Amino acid sequence: MLANDSTTVAVEVPIWLAPADIAAIEAEHGIRLLPDRPDSDSYVAAITGHIDFLQVRNGAVHIPDYKPDARTNKPIAQLTIYALALTRLVPGLGLFDIKCAWFNENEYCEFFPRALLSRGRKRAA
Repeated sequence: MLANDSTTVAVEVPIWLAPADIAAIEAEHGIRLLPDRPDSDSYVAAITGHIDFLQVRNGAVHIPDYKPDARTNKPIAQLTIYALALTRLVPGLGLFDIKCAWFNENEYCEFFPRALLSRGRKRAA
């Protein structure tokens, strides 16, 4: 894809969110990425994964992910975490700039992660 597609800028992009990154994302968006942590000073959790493709099209960053089992393994949460990770790890990139999608041989579905995270937020007066 890198050689034949002018919109694909990276493939197999590793994602690593350390505990400080997770805490910052949770505080900023008022969400929980991980279940409650055990009462242990030695407990350290990280979120890892890899983005299949990273594309730039029409001024937006696209995260398309191949999901052969999308009907049984809903990919929205995983792709939203990838988008949040990119906003944390890439200076100047915001959720407004990102569109996520999953695809397989039978379907292509896309969404804006910012729409998911804005539903539960109360607006400041």
